[in-house]
Amino acid sequence: MATVTSQLETLVEDLAALLGGPCVLEDADFNLITYAAQGEVDDVRRRTILERRASREIRDWFHGHGIRDAEQPVRTPADPDLGISPRLCVPARHQGRPYGYFWLIDPDQSVEESLWPDAMAIAETAGVLLSQAGRRQARVEAHLADLIGFDGADTRQAARGLAALTGLELDGPVRCLVVAGPERSLEVASRRARPGVVWAEHVGPGRGATERLVLIGARRLGEWSDAGELLSALSAPGPTDQELAGSLRFGVGPAVPGLARLPDSWAGARTALRVALRQPETGGVPSPARWDDLGALQLLRVLASDDLRRTVLSGPAGAFALGADETLVRTARTYLDEACSPGRTAAALTIHRQTLYHRLRQIEAATGLDLTRGQDRLTLHLALSFSDYLTA
Repeated sequence: MATVTSQLETLVEDLAALLGGPCVLEDADFNLITYAAQGEVDDVRRRTILERRASREIRDWFHGHGIRDAEQPVRTPADPDLGISPRLCVPARHQGRPYGYFWLIDPDQSVEESLWPDAMAIAETAGVLLSQAGRRQARVEAHLADLIGFDGADTRQAARGLAALTGLELDGPVRCLVVAGPERSLEVASRRARPGVVWAEHVGPGRGATERLVLIGARRLGEWSDAGELLSALSAPGPTDQELAGSLRFGVGPAVPGLARLPDSWAGARTALRVALRQPETGGVPSPARWDDLGALQLLRVLASDDLRRTVLSGPAGAFALGADETLVRTARTYLDEACSPGRTAAALTIHRQTLYHRLRQIEAATGLDLTRGQDRLTLHLALSFSDYLTA
């Protein structure tokens, strides 16, 4: 069965062929949905294609020309100051409400009005599809809220409803991801969802204002090594993928055996995102965080922050992690992360071993710990590992 996206792409191509020019389809909020092959492109269309959304100024300008209430195609004039060429707007309406707009650049008004009825028939089909997609998305998010909202809902019933709407297997392995970033970036990524991947508003407790949930069959996700590869597994390719991946942060939850267990994957994804938001970038691109790789940081999910703070940041080790000289803290982190190997630590820090030994003695003096003892190493490593997440 064709997806809504593929059906809309076909309608855009049909309208472009009917009217004899390149065509763009946007939703009612001017978010780009899809476009036909481009010919003449003005500044506004170029920005819309690259940024996937028109600016507020542009939206207000077009609304001022009556497109929101139009039931027939509307010709809009040029505005050189805004970079707008003359256009034809074909509204995609359903039951008296606009769900989107088709746009064609038409500088000489060459599109004949005799074609408008056929154009409106195509646009009305798009309006129905956009309306249905909106209602379906609302139902998906309602079932998700029942699953992870912890409001006493019947999770098995919600899981069955979610499976019916999304095509995900009811009892098949599934992962939840939580993705954070600018609203526009999230909108772009979610609109290009690959088949079998579900993007939704973050409906659970503690959600951020600019977050999305992503559901995907665990087997479908496959292997990935960085944010770009992960994004390409979740969203179809686009012209600004590198920039888009760099603007997003990903928390990847554990695989769970069925949609009824989705709350476990969601909670793990939330914790992983918390870690991802504090991780340094690699080559200018942020690194996603996986629940499966968090190690001791998984305690961030099951223990209250106050309890963890009192446990791992009390005493000299905590004081060192929170307030010691930055060079000593970096040395301690590297030494412990490198399994206390002097050779690997010195190489990672690009210092001589004697310099390393001197710093280690300073660390022991500051903390009162003996770094030849495993328990003391663990105490310091926990304090350093959790200090980034327990001080806000």
